[in-house]
Amino acid sequence: MLAKFHIHYNTDWGEQLFVCGSPAILGKWEAQKALQMVSRGNGHWEFEMQFDNSLSLEYKYFIRHKDKKVEWEFGENRIISIVGDVRIKDNWRSNHHSQNLLYTSPFKKSFFAQCKTAKKPVLALGNSVVLKLRAPHIGPDEQLCVLGSAKELGEWNEKEAVLLDGSEYPYWQVGLNFPKGTYEIEYKYGLYDKLTKKITGFESGEGRYLTVDSEENTHVNDEYFRHPKGDWRGAGVALPVFALRTVSSFGVGEFLDLIPMVDWAQKTGLK
Repeated sequence: MLAKFHIHYNTDWGEQLFVCGSPAILGKWEAQKALQMVSRGNGHWEFEMQFDNSLSLEYKYFIRHKDKKVEWEFGENRIISIVGDVRIKDNWRSNHHSQNLLYTSPFKKSFFAQCKTAKKPVLALGNSVVLKLRAPHIGPDEQLCVLGSAKELGEWNEKEAVLLDGSEYPYWQVGLNFPKGTYEIEYKYGLYDKLTKKITGFESGEGRYLTVDSEENTHVNDEYFRHPKGDWRGAGVALPVFALRTVSSFGVGEFLDLIPMVDWAQKTGLK
């Protein structure tokens, strides 16, 4: 089995892009033994791997700077199940992106907590294309959808939009079969309201593009959902416990004074 990896990242002079992971060919998580990727120009990097058997691969990219210092990409390790020949299209996860904060526990487990749903099987084998997007800032009554230029993506008809499975939140994904041929498609992700069963908006900015080759399976790992409402904004109250004073306290704040504080926050609409 052959796995072809591709990622786009614009390096500075003297920098090199590497991939490191669980199998021996990727260094078994030792940066000094990681695989150096091949530059194809204009920020495009690639490498290929041969496997004898199907496996679950765990990996991550990093940059080796001119001064030899290593900078790992943001976030948890990447995981993909390889069960046949596949082309994997990744996107670099910047350590300085404004959305990184949304992957912390308060957001994932409270503000945007999702109801557990049964996982739907989405495999690279048997689907021409798997679209996968990492997006934490989706409300519990919302779901991601995708719309695009191809017939399989609704041909920009909102009534034909394709819903993504969110059972692996914050990852959303869908598998699609395309007819024979090689062609370029344009697509965008959008928000679907599960209560009204309507699309409430599509991500801002230009569309995303992908070259589809029906002779090979493609797994796309997209990043940075451009929310129709813009970046997340919130308001809250931060104060030391000693500043909380109630009629039942001793003049300075006590931990029990947090209870009426929470009640007040609820009445004023603060989460």
